[in-house]
Formats: sequence, C-alpha cells, structure tokens
Amino acid sequence: MNIKKSINSKEDLIRQIETRDKLNDLLRQVCEEAEITIEQMQSKSKNREISDIRAAFFRMAKETYPNASLCLIGEFVNRNHSTVIAGIKRTKDVLETGNVYWSMLDGLKKQEQEYLDYAI
Repeated sequence: MNIKKSINSKEDLIRQIETRDKLNDLLRQVCEEAEITIEQMQSKSKNREISDIRAAFFRMAKETYPNASLCLIGEFVNRNHSTVIAGIKRTKDVLETGNVYWSMLDGLKKQEQEYLDYAI
C-alpha cells in the first residue's frame, strides 16, 4: 500500500511539473502576442491593458489546463487565487465587447489546441 502511494505521489509530481512547464509556455505566448514582457505581466501595475491581458491568461490557462489550480495559475503572474477567479469572471463579461485582447485569446487558444493535438 505504501508503494502505491509513493508511485501516485511521483506521478502527481511529474504531472505538476509538466503543468508548470505548459503554463510557463502559455504565459510566454500570451506576452509575445500582446507585445509585453513577462515582467509587465508580473508587475503590480493596474493598467487596464495589462490587467486585461492577465485576465486573458487566467481564462486561457484554466480552460486549457482545467486540472491546474487557481493558486498555481496566479503564481505565474504574482497574483492569488481570488484575483484569478475575478479575472476569469471579468473575461466572460468583456468577451461580448469585442476587446482586441479577447480576440487574441481566441487565436492563442486555437494555437494551443493545435499544439496539444500534435503532441498527443
């Protein structure tokens, strides 16, 4: 029984490392597409443009990697889980306005899905 637990723990650890790597790649893609730096995404800036891009990252990360915790997603941009929740909720409202960053989100989601399809 202890052996099985340790195998599950190793598998969980490997899965968590893989998820972190994928989220890191996603963050880089979002920053590249939005033409901002990772440092800007991680800053304390409340600039609307930056916060919209962060929210787009939150939503994409959660939709693409549903097993990733909100804390883990927020960790990549120095935010907590409640900020991630608020960002995801905000994207639902803003999607209807046609904001340029949300169209970027759709494009990146398609790229990510193509990557996942290719990797599998």
